[in-house]
Formats: sequence, C-alpha cells, structure tokens
Amino acid sequence: MNQGIKRDKNLEKIKLTGDLLLKGDIKTFSSLFLYSNRTYVSKKLGMNYKRLGRLAKNPDPLRVREIRAIARLYKVSSRIISDIILNQLEKNLIKSKK
Repeated sequence: MNQGIKRDKNLEKIKLTGDLLLKGDIKTFSSLFLYSNRTYVSKKLGMNYKRLGRLAKNPDPLRVREIRAIARLYKVSSRIISDIILNQLEKNLIKSKK
C-alpha cells in the first residue's frame, strides 16, 4: 500500500510540473527536477538515472525522441521542453564566457 501512495505523489508532482511548464514558470531543464522526482522520471522514460542527472546539468546531448518522451510524460508540447533546454544551454554558455 505504501508503494501506491508513493506513486500517487510522484504522479501529482509530474502533473504539477506539467502545469508549471504550461504557465511558463519553469525556465530551465534542470528546474524540472526541483518539482518532480528524478528517479521516478528516469524510470518512466527508461533512462539511466545518472545519465538523466548529467543531462539535467547539460541537456545538450538530449535526442529529439527523448525530448518528445519527456514532453509526453509532462503532457506538454515538445516545443516547451525544447525551449527550456535552449534557455539552459544559453545560460550555461553565458556562464562559461565569464
């Protein structure tokens, strides 16, 4: 029974994160994991947890099919996920130039 409660909380976090994405409140890819559980997300996507952690810091190697899968998980458009990835990449570029 405890597992069911945990899953429900993870689903609630995914829905909340999706709503925040739709509102434009999440600006970077790494911010997704402030609101949703990275372990749960990696399992749902069939992605290695450590790789997802690396991608959270630097989403540059993300593949289009992975972007689409992430968008489906959060029930948002691929464009929204692409935009937050690009925002993060631009911020990383600005930081590295300083």
